[in-house]
Amino acid sequence: MIYKQKKEFPYTMVKGKRKTVFNIKNVPGVYMIYKGKKLLYVGFSSTNLYKTMYRHFQSWNDPTQIRITYDPFKVKVLVTYCETPEEADILEKSLILKYKPKDNPILYKGFEADKEEKKMFKYFIEEESSPIVEWEGDLPF
Repeated sequence: MIYKQKKEFPYTMVKGKRKTVFNIKNVPGVYMIYKGKKLLYVGFSSTNLYKTMYRHFQSWNDPTQIRITYDPFKVKVLVTYCETPEEADILEKSLILKYKPKDNPILYKGFEADKEEKKMFKYFIEEESSPIVEWEGDLPF
């Protein structure tokens, strides 16, 4: 079951220094990178959402690995914390298939969420409305 969400710029400036906004270490989840209202990329991590997500905002000079990077002050990230790695994996695949973000390669053509998974992620998979939901109260990050 999806726990909570938050959509923010990935960094904030504090006394002239860049500080990360999301404290999501050692948790599974999905992140969606937006420029304005346009969804650019969907990713997930089964163990450390913080480490996986913030790689998209760092210099990447390893020619053996291709990674799309973004200007952290021009995009916002919607982070969805999930209770299990399996939930995060299924949600990511479903969102990629539904929204076909421009920076995601289509890897999951044969993937189809089963009935229980569709029920779990009804809002994201079946509804036509935007996936953005802001939660009130304490956040896990």
